[in-house]
Amino acid sequence: MLSINQDIKIGNKKFHIQTEYYKTVNKIVSNILQNGLVVKKVEKEVVGISPEDIDKEIKKFHTFVVSRLLQAGQKQKEKVEQKEVVEREVEQAQSVRFELPSHLYGKVVDLVGDYFGIITEEIVNGIISQSTDIIDFIEKLAKEAEAEGADYESIKKKLFRIFADYLLAANVSFNITEMTGKNFVELLRAEALENLLEEEYGILAGQVEEEILAELENASSLDQAIDIVLSRIEDEEKKQKIRENPRILFRI
Repeated sequence: MLSINQDIKIGNKKFHIQTEYYKTVNKIVSNILQNGLVVKKVEKEVVGISPEDIDKEIKKFHTFVVSRLLQAGQKQKEKVEQKEVVEREVEQAQSVRFELPSHLYGKVVDLVGDYFGIITEEIVNGIISQSTDIIDFIEKLAKEAEAEGADYESIKKKLFRIFADYLLAANVSFNITEMTGKNFVELLRAEALENLLEEEYGILAGQVEEEILAELENASSLDQAIDIVLSRIEDEEKKQKIRENPRILFRI
């Protein structure tokens, strides 16, 4: 009768699989050995199989056992790799520390100084150490100032105005209408839009402007507001300038 022996490697571990037929008990047995010791035994009863077919059954069962071992090894490898990815992401997240740009630090301290007095810098530094980004910093500092008598929404809007240029340059996602308390029609530089449209449409500029204003009422983000305006503009150079500097059209 056929006896099959095969070495396989799963991760850093090596195994030897030995599969053979035991006539006395009518079973095909696969012994899985590691370092010469049997660590697992897998059996299959074979009743009513002709001697001519036994070798085929041995090969078939051996292939099945090896396949299951390799599949289990692959799943374990994927779990380990996934765990390593998560651990790396957590480590990276923990290593990221928000830093307040030095040229804005003094402005922030001056703004909230009336609420915190001589411990203003200590308060600001503490919130910097607790914050993950500028938006988080603004919200935490506004909340802290509120506890000292400041109006939360008002102080948050003032902080936003300090950081507006930096946020735009850094391409940080934030809700402008929430920060300013105004919609995009109110934030629009009407004269700049009129000049832009007159160059494109001439006497029809007024009609196009009305369409834009109607759509801006429902704009939920700066990108959407910009797209609404630029969808009516053909000049690629002008479009590029506005995308690079949204303040051409909006008071932000």
